[in-house]
Amino acid sequence: MKTFILSIIFCLLTACGTSPKVNNYLLHNEYADDIAVIASGAPKVLMKSFILAEYLNRPQIVSRKGQVAIEVDEFNRWAEPLKTLFIGAFNEAMLQQAINMSQQKQFRDEQFDYQLNLHVMQFEVSDKQQAHLKVKWQLLDASGSQALMSHIEIISEPVAAGKGFDQKVKAQSQTINLLSLVIANKIKARSGLHTRQP
Repeated sequence: MKTFILSIIFCLLTACGTSPKVNNYLLHNEYADDIAVIASGAPKVLMKSFILAEYLNRPQIVSRKGQVAIEVDEFNRWAEPLKTLFIGAFNEAMLQQAINMSQQKQFRDEQFDYQLNLHVMQFEVSDKQQAHLKVKWQLLDASGSQALMSHIEIISEPVAAGKGFDQKVKAQSQTINLLSLVIANKIKARSGLHTRQP
């Protein structure tokens, strides 16, 4: 009997000492597996600067509760720094819109048509199951010395029904796709190219 009781206590202690599973997520572009055919005359854009709001600069996924409160989830995290994931997803989405994005010059004499500044001010899912993205972006000329246009985009995407964070992250990924469509169309319109509807 004593041995049985000790076995139960040991099992309980072992269960209590087990850490909850940590889930890691990547931002996903649903069109990333498609092969984008880019014309030789497609606009080339250099990402001059990228700023991520400081409260998002953490491995844990952030959710918003009401207007001013946020929730940091210890067991649902980004698989890589969010800045890296966001830029990668944005560049892939821009490529699908026939815009060549670069983070830096590959060659000293490489030429670009435009430069772009992105400031991500908000990027999370609300308690109303809506993914929200708020970005201030600025398009500059080829030299990066003159601003051509500047906008603040506020994009929302409903979260599909489902448990866990999978659907939340998919909705967040979609907000990046929609942002790329807006910016790409502005660039194409300025370059005299055909724009695409959402």
